[in-house]
Amino acid sequence: MVDNVSKVCMVIIILFITVNLYSGYGLTTGIIQADQWKLKELARVQTGGDAYMLKVEGEYCYVSCGYSGFRIFDISNLSNPTQVAFLPQRSNGYAHQFILENDIAYIGNGYGGIWIINCTDPENPFVITEFSHDYSWDIQRVDDIIYTGNGHISAQESITITNISDVSNPIHIKTILTEDDIPDLQQVGNRLYAACARKGLLIYDISNRTDLVHLGTYIDPENPNIHLITFEVFGNYTFACYYQYGIQILDISNPTQITKKSELPNSSSNCYSIHIIEDLAYISDISGGIQIINISNVTNPIEQWRYLYNNCGTNDIFRRDNILFVVDRNIGLLIFQIGDDYTTHTTHTTTQTVQTTNIEFSGLIILSFSLLLFRKRLNIK
Repeated sequence: MVDNVSKVCMVIIILFITVNLYSGYGLTTGIIQADQWKLKELARVQTGGDAYMLKVEGEYCYVSCGYSGFRIFDISNLSNPTQVAFLPQRSNGYAHQFILENDIAYIGNGYGGIWIINCTDPENPFVITEFSHDYSWDIQRVDDIIYTGNGHISAQESITITNISDVSNPIHIKTILTEDDIPDLQQVGNRLYAACARKGLLIYDISNRTDLVHLGTYIDPENPNIHLITFEVFGNYTFACYYQYGIQILDISNPTQITKKSELPNSSSNCYSIHIIEDLAYISDISGGIQIINISNVTNPIEQWRYLYNNCGTNDIFRRDNILFVVDRNIGLLIFQIGDDYTTHTTHTTTQTVQTTNIEFSGLIILSFSLLLFRKRLNIK
């Protein structure tokens, strides 16, 4: 009959196994599994509004904050970021995506049009101009031309071309009407890629900067009504995120014949940004938190890890070294450190994160002792 000491041993064994499984530890070392990443929150700072997008440059983090405006934080001390500048929103603007080039921020500012801010001195930025425009979502710049993705109301679903050779006096050149909102743009070389909501991915040739030539469109024939919110072009592929659907990987090597390589349905319910570093796609999901997809095999993407925190409204994410910067519409700016017990291991062209130790030796000793004692107790009549 099992006595009380044996029962205690059994409890120790069960607790040990439970804790390790819950913490994401296995009984062997190797590639991190879906729940094995560790994040240590270093800081969180309220932004006074709907934190939407971030850029990290040097020791500063720039954040567009919807109705709240535009904020800059000193991140030289990652555990104590401090706001060093704030430009309040003007008129009925809403700061969406932005680019930061040559110390100037170009912001898609909703009904406020295009908001241009001089950030040469990050602690003393000033507004250069606010150019009246359609409802602006996103902006890309090439030379003296900026392309703006617009929408929100049907009459403003378009891509506009604006000359900024005199940045204080932008001049509208042309409007290209589209069939739906344009919430995201990306320029790569002489190509401009556009997310056109329910009308899919659009690709244009911009060799002539002021004359967009449509090259191709991709609408999933199996799911023609899914809503493309954001994407990232990486080599010959576009990693596309769809609202309440998931992720698709598209082969864009021939823009006139775009094909789907693979997809992860239901992997992301409300993705607002995607950033790719080597073989990992970092995704911010407003309702699903931080998500990481292994894309080393474009025909078989695998969700490698997800981090869901309380009251999450993850809008954007950026990784620098072992630090994750996150802006959250409910919380503000968050800074996380990826656990020190992980190192980066490169095998061929695939970067994998490897856990250096899965079970501490003290835990192994306790487990071994408990097993031996339990076995001995069972043999006692």
